[in-house]
Parts: sequence; structure tokens; C-alpha cells
Amino acid sequence: MNIWEPLLDWGEREFIRSFSFLVKESSNGQKERIEFFEDENTFSVLEKQGLLCPKLGQEAEAFSQDLLLLACLMLQQFRPWVLDKLGKYSLGGFSPNSIQFLDNGRGEKQASLETWLFLISKGSPLHFIALKRKFTSQHEWVKKGIWEISQGSHSACHRLIQFSQEIYSEWILNQPFRAERSASFAADLLETEEEWSDLRLAPETEEALEEIVVWWKVQSDLMNQPHVRKKMRRGYRALFFGPSGTGKTMAVAVIGKRLGLPVYRVALSALVSKYVGETEKNLEFIFKQAEGKSWILFFDEADALFGKRGQSQGGQDRYANQEVAYLLQRIEQFNGLVFLSTNLRSNLDVAFSRRFQSIIGFQPPGEDLQYELYEAAFSGDYALESMDFLRDIIRKYPFTGAEINNVFSYCAMIKTFEGASTISQSLLEKGVRREWVKKGKSIGK
Repeated sequence: MNIWEPLLDWGEREFIRSFSFLVKESSNGQKERIEFFEDENTFSVLEKQGLLCPKLGQEAEAFSQDLLLLACLMLQQFRPWVLDKLGKYSLGGFSPNSIQFLDNGRGEKQASLETWLFLISKGSPLHFIALKRKFTSQHEWVKKGIWEISQGSHSACHRLIQFSQEIYSEWILNQPFRAERSASFAADLLETEEEWSDLRLAPETEEALEEIVVWWKVQSDLMNQPHVRKKMRRGYRALFFGPSGTGKTMAVAVIGKRLGLPVYRVALSALVSKYVGETEKNLEFIFKQAEGKSWILFFDEADALFGKRGQSQGGQDRYANQEVAYLLQRIEQFNGLVFLSTNLRSNLDVAFSRRFQSIIGFQPPGEDLQYELYEAAFSGDYALESMDFLRDIIRKYPFTGAEINNVFSYCAMIKTFEGASTISQSLLEKGVRREWVKKGKSIGK
């Protein structure tokens, strides 16, 4: 059974009750009530049960209006036939200024916000105006991301009110929501097949990452304590710094996987604009999209902003500082998990440090850690024929974790193509030298 069946049943009954005021001119000039069901006794039965004129408190009535609109949107999705006669009579000339159907962008016709408000208000001008003031972009359920009012050049009431993309995906399609990358949403879902146990980092780095997981597990309990709530900011902000390939991105992806939260990787370089104010606008759109959702935001390539920041010596420097200040301010306001990554610790100053609960360094692995990385990668069907020569290779060609993965990928490809049973020393050395040259290094004789 559809989990929304109880709400749909209630909504269908309320639809009949609330909208029973609709009348139309018959051929003989008499006003007739529009019937939504064939049973002519429907309304008399409802009247006997006292459902046509409920007595509710002001707060209960407000909630009832919200719930009724929610049920109507559900009916529109799951039981569109309930609304068929409404569309028929609106097209037939009944109150054309109040009942209208608009294209929802998916090739479907849906009732406008004004139509719903007109019906919920039972045609009362005063109630209609009150509802019109209530159902705006500032409505609590809009802020929570339950529904959204489509943007356009018309007044809000002449727009569509429909479920947000996230709610439509999860409630209607019954599948996890995935925000798609667009010109205004420069972010991609970051996924990984790696597990927490696959992390090969310095002990102090792993301990710092574990603290982030601990925060997520206890943050709700902490924020329920008045004393803690006064002292502790909502959300968690962490900054990762270190050379490329040292595991910053993998760490964020694995944290998201362990916590069961989607990670959206935002490329700051794609958001930075040469036009004044555009960078801030792009950043604001990202945070607006993430509000009220259990997302992890990962701002990669933070050097795109931090690298431009410095002592203001001209107009461009001043705007660069404003962009960084805006990003940091917006990060502080976000109540979820936010990660930033940068390659250079020197780009950060004391003012930066106080904004983050954690600043975690990712350093190139030493010999022992590199050995562990090789050992983890070259295992099973892709094991090395011997580990005896590995220490010598590590000392001669030091690599980061990402570079070791590149070496493995090359060796696995050649082994599979040649049908070898193991990866030989000569193949590993070939893969290592190939990666070394990619770094712009020369091969010694």
C-alpha cells in the first residue's frame, strides 16, 4: 500500500468538503453545486457528520490549511481523477480568473497556487487575502524544502506550488534524491567504493577525522542542552590542507559514506567570477540548495579564493577579500557539515583558524605508510610476485597515495591484457617510472 494512502483518503474527503461551495450556472439559470462524485447524497452525508463546518482553533485551522494543501498536491500526483471535474468546470467558464492550470515543466498541467488558495478559502475574499499573505517563499514548509513556489514574472499566486525536487524524488518517485549539476549549481555528488578501513593516513590525521564522526553522532544531544547551545555553534566546519594526492577528497567521501550522508563536491574555481557580486551569488545558491538537507558540502580547490586574498592594494584585491569573507560567513551560518580543502597552509591566517573546529593536515606518506599503500593496492589476484624489492623502489621513487593508485591501475591493466598470474618486478618498475615521468621528474641511470 502507498504510505500516503491515509493522507490521500483524508485529502479526498477534505477536497469534497472544502470545495463544496463551488457552483455553476445551469442551462435554466439555476445555481448548482458541483459534484465531484456520482453519489448525490455525498454532501448531505457530510453535512450530517458535521464535516462541512468544522470548529477549529486558529492554530489548528492554520495547520489544517497546510495539511489540506499538502493533500491536494498529493492528490494531483496519485489521484488526478479527483480533480478532473474541477478542470472541466474551470474550462467551462467557472471563475476563470480563480481557477487555472499551468504547465509544470514536465508536460503536465497542474493547478496554480491561486487556484488552491481560492478553493481553500471557499471563495471568501478576506480568507483568500490572508492565505495569499501566508503562502509565500517565507512559509515554514517552503523554508523546510517541502514545497516550492515556481519563479516567474507573475505574482506568486499565478505561479505553481509543487513539491521540491528532493521531496518529489523521495515521496513521489520513492527514490533517493540526487541534485544534478547545472550552471548555477556547480557541485557533483561525491561517491566512493572505499571504506573507512581503506584510509592510510598518519595516526594524528585519522584521530582528527574520527572526532568529526563523533561530533555528528552526539550533536543532536548536545544542542538539546541549553548550556551547550549557548556556547556551541551549530554545524561543523573542517579545513583540510596538504599537497594534491594525499587523501583529502577520499577522506571526505569516506566520512560521508560512514555517516550515510550525501557529499556534494563544490568546485570553487567554477563559482569564482570576474564580475563583482557574482561569486557571492553563486555561493549563496549552493547554500540555499543545501539548507534543511542532510548534505555534506565539500568546497574543493579553495585556493581559487584563498590564493587571491591578501592585503587590499586595489579594487580587485578588495573584492577578492570580500568573496572570502562572504564564504566564511556563510559557512558559519550553515548547520551541517562543511569541508574545505586547500593545498597551501600558508594561505590561511589566524582569522581563518577561529572559523573552523578542525584544521587537519594531510602530508605525503613516509616510507612505512607508502609500503602499506602498496601492500593494500597490490593484493589478491593483483599481488606482486615478490615484496623484497619494494622498499628500494619506495626510497628511490616516493609517491603519494593517489600516485600509487595510478601505478596500480597501469600494472593491473597490463597484467590483465597479458594474462599474467602475478605482477612482476619489471612491470611494477615500468609503472613506477611512468608515473615518475608524469610528475616531471627525470629517470636516473
